[in-house]
Parts: sequence; C-alpha cells; structure tokens
Amino acid sequence: LLLGGGRRTLSVHPDNQDDPDNRGNPGNLDDQGLKQIASFSPRPFPVWNLEVAEGALERELFLLHGQGDLIVRYQWQGTSSVTLELRPLLAFRYYHDTGALSEAELTVREVRPGMQEFSARDMQFCLEAPGFEHDPKKYPPHRYDTETYRGLDDEETLFSPGFFRMELIPKEDVFLRASLEPRAKSDFAALRKQELRRRDSLKVSVLSRFPGLEPLAQAADQFLVQRSGKNTVIAGYPWFTDWGRDTMIALPGLTLARGRSDLAVELIQTFAAHLKEGLIPNRFPDEGETPEYNTVDATLWFAVAIYQTWLETEDPGFLDEMLPHLEAVYEHHRRGTLHRIHVDKDGLLFAGEPGVQLTWMDAKVDDWVVTPRIGKPVEIQALWFNFLQIMNALSNAQGKPDPKWLEHAHRVQESFNRFWSEADGYFADLIDENNDLDRSLRPNQLFALSLPFPLSNKGQAQSVLSAVRDHLLTPRGLRSLSPNHKDFEPVYGGDRRTRDAAYHQGTVWGWLTGPYMGALLRFGGEEGSREVEALLRDWAEHLREGCLGQGSEVFDATEPFAPRGCSAQAWTVAELIRIAREMASRT
Repeated sequence: LLLGGGRRTLSVHPDNQDDPDNRGNPGNLDDQGLKQIASFSPRPFPVWNLEVAEGALERELFLLHGQGDLIVRYQWQGTSSVTLELRPLLAFRYYHDTGALSEAELTVREVRPGMQEFSARDMQFCLEAPGFEHDPKKYPPHRYDTETYRGLDDEETLFSPGFFRMELIPKEDVFLRASLEPRAKSDFAALRKQELRRRDSLKVSVLSRFPGLEPLAQAADQFLVQRSGKNTVIAGYPWFTDWGRDTMIALPGLTLARGRSDLAVELIQTFAAHLKEGLIPNRFPDEGETPEYNTVDATLWFAVAIYQTWLETEDPGFLDEMLPHLEAVYEHHRRGTLHRIHVDKDGLLFAGEPGVQLTWMDAKVDDWVVTPRIGKPVEIQALWFNFLQIMNALSNAQGKPDPKWLEHAHRVQESFNRFWSEADGYFADLIDENNDLDRSLRPNQLFALSLPFPLSNKGQAQSVLSAVRDHLLTPRGLRSLSPNHKDFEPVYGGDRRTRDAAYHQGTVWGWLTGPYMGALLRFGGEEGSREVEALLRDWAEHLREGCLGQGSEVFDATEPFAPRGCSAQAWTVAELIRIAREMASRT
C-alpha cells in the first residue's frame, strides 16, 4: 500500500518501487502493505485495517453462498477523498499445480462499463469494479514457501492484465466482485446483509457451551457443496474432492448435529446411487473421470450413517429406500466383491490385494503401498460387526426381523477375541493374510469401543484407553503409530515420498479425537467426561493457530504439533461438533 504524491493515491500494487523487477528479492512481492496492517478480524467476514498517512483503509472479503462469487469491500477512514489503485494478480491454473505464463496471460475485453471479462485455459473470469485501465504486466517468479517445504514446484509467473482506479469517499463503501461468469449488476450492500443473516443462521447451540469452538458451525458449512446438481462433501481444502469414506464419517457432525437431517438423507442418496458390486465410491474425481471403488470401509461407514440418520428421523420411507441397498451390500460382501473383499469362514471380513490401499490408512507412492494391511484390519471388523447389528435393528424397525443378522454378529464377536492381548492390554491392528497378528499399537482399535455397537467389554475398553492415552494421545488428535515402534516418523514434511512415508506412521490425525472422546464418554465415567472437556478446550486453541476457525487435517507427532496437510478438513471439524453435541446431551 503506497502513498502517491500530489493528489493522494492509495496504490495496492505488487511492485517493489525501489526494485521493480524484484531482482534483489526474487520470488517475493513488496511487503509494504503487510507492514501497515493495524488490525485484523476473521469474523463474521475477514477484515483488515491498513494504516497510512492521515487515515486508514478497511478491506473486507466475503463469498456469496451458492454462487462462488468473491466480493471485496473497501472503505476509506480519512477526512478527504482519495483514489484507490488496485492491481490484481491472476494465475488461471489447476489447484494441484503451479501455472506457466502461457496459461496465465489473458484475453481482456470490456463487457460493459465497470465489468471486465478475461479468458484463459478455456475459462472465463470476471472482475466487476469501476475504472479499469488496461496495463498488462508479468511478475516472475513468485515463490511459495509451503510448496518448497512440501518438495513441490514452488515458483510461478503471475500475470496482471491492468489495474482498477476507483474514487474513495470517506466512510462510503466501494465494492469489487470476482466471479466465474458475468453477473447482473447487484446491490452489494444488500448482498452483504443477506450473507450476514445466512451466516448468523448457521449457529449451533451446543457449541456455545464450549467457548472458542463456535466458529466450527461456519466451518462445517464450508464443506457442504453441490457438484453436478447433487449434494456432496468436500473432504478438505485446498486439494481434496469428495470422498465416500470422509463423507460418511463426517456426515453426523456436518448435518445431524446441526439439525440438518434432510441434508444427511440427500448426501446418503447421492452415494447410494453410485453403489457398484456392494461398494460406494472411495472418491468422486474431477468432472469427466470415473469414480474409484478402492475402499473396504467407506460402504460400512455408509451403513453407520444410514443408521444414525434413521435414529434422527425415524422416517419409514427412508428405511424402505435404504434397506434394499444394505441387503445388496451384505450379499456382495458375503459372496465376495472387488479387491478380494469377502466374509471368511470365521465370519470376519477379509480385504486386500497387492498394490491396492483399501483402509483409511491409504498412503501410496507409485507402486509402494505404505501400510497395505491386507487381511483382517481391526477397525474393519468393528465396522462389519456394526453393519450386522444395524441390519438387525433396521429390519426389526421395518417389521421384518431375520435371525441371521444376530447369528452372524455373534460369530464375528467370538472370532474377534483373537485380536485381544492380555499382556499388551490392547487389540492387535491386523490379522494378516498369513493368519499372523500385527500387534502394532495404533488408534484403529478405538472403533471397537466407539461405534454404536461396541465389540469390547468395559475392562478391555479401559485398558485400551489407557494405552492410547499413554502412547498416542496429543492435544491435536492421535498419533497413527506408537513412538515406540521402529517405523515411527515424528514429522510430516519433505517431498511426497517422505510425507507419505510418515502419513500413517506417526503423524497425528485430528479426526481421531472423535472416536477417542466417544469411547471416553462411553467407558470413562465422570473422569472421562472431564478429559473430553479438556480436549475440547485444547481444540479451541487450534482454531486460532492454523486456518482461522478451521480444523487441520494432520499434525506433526511431536511438540509443538505443527499443523500440516489440508488446512481445513471436513472430518476433523465434524467429529468435534459431534462430540460437543454428545457432551451437551449428557447435561
């Protein structure tokens, strides 16, 4: 933010005036504006106040729900009028990559006064604001420090088609709108009020009991989107799309705990329509690509989500619609389906084949599956047991009881005893394809405690909770592997291979706080409730340290537990809301 001579001009330009080509400071833009930030507030909209001579400039950003439009509001806090010059930097690229200059340089044409339309890479982009002046410039190269840390392409040439020159009258708002298509001229002040009302309506009463967690209500809303006209859940920002596993795990917190059972039903229907050989998709890729079905647990979480939604709605129509899907899932699993997923002779569920990652621990680098877990993973057995119990409960609710569901569930419960080690005091993580036990201490066993129908008794549960607390628990979630294990990796960083090697080998996962706290509330008594209260307070601290108001995907496994991965992760946010609701229901 620079102050010009003569008639005062506030200039928001990326140029370093003393070094216009950034030769002395490659990869960085002028930081004068950063130095002049006097204050910042993230809610209800992000607002910056920048102090300059004889005044201050207020800048506010907000998005319009359902439109994908960004609106920027400027207000000059001074005594006389000034001119604001604003130069945008545009990249026009896919969110996984940096862009080349040939992709960023735009065709510019004026659509009408105050509206500029740009096109590049088969995309259109519009900026609506007064006073555009065509003045193309390139800014090579800009460096992204986080991409450097992640071992990815970290430099990019940015392009600016020109700048806007707009008059600022003291205390009066001036707006800029960025959108992917031209819009009819709007009353921006009215749109701002409309969005404020909408955001105010998102408040979740149960969060008010836990100071600092209130932003989770708005955070949850940001993952609920529509693709091709269907409701779905974005698993994480900035680089995930919609994943079946993440959607079903996050569904109770994102929808049911916020009084949106109607949306829960629609999300379930979206995935039910894509069932294939008894499986829902692991991932809906980008438009035009084929859904991927490389998952053993997503469909079992699908059944849990159906059950929890039915408990909320008790809608017989929903039950009639979903039970045939679940019965087909059972038959495919019983006979055998993709990736050698099948019921074994002991009643447990076997899954896996070389080169394929099927559980939530799904890191893969080229042909290397980091944690293959071929055989009978512990959490899959807990989910399978719950599937059978859910089928029994829903069949009874429909008035069509069938004894086979409890008979099969009883076989699973008997066979599951093999996972338990009295000497270790916890459940093994896997019975592998050679019928050997993998006794690595991992968080996956918690699902035998936390799902609607537990597989462990109280003594086992308390022993598991003690082991998890001593070796896996951190203020930001659970380590994915005990620090005592030879393969433990304490830091999630470096290039892709290094990061993926650590992804499930120690890295802390925020969403795993949910099953841990759920197990505490079920088996921990009053002491467990107090521990949950303390953990929720810890999470309120995190909402101020990463992406403001959001829950991160993962964290380093040692202090200071730096946030890594996606800066906003759906199931992290959803599990905190779900547990907050469960806590509130107990008082």
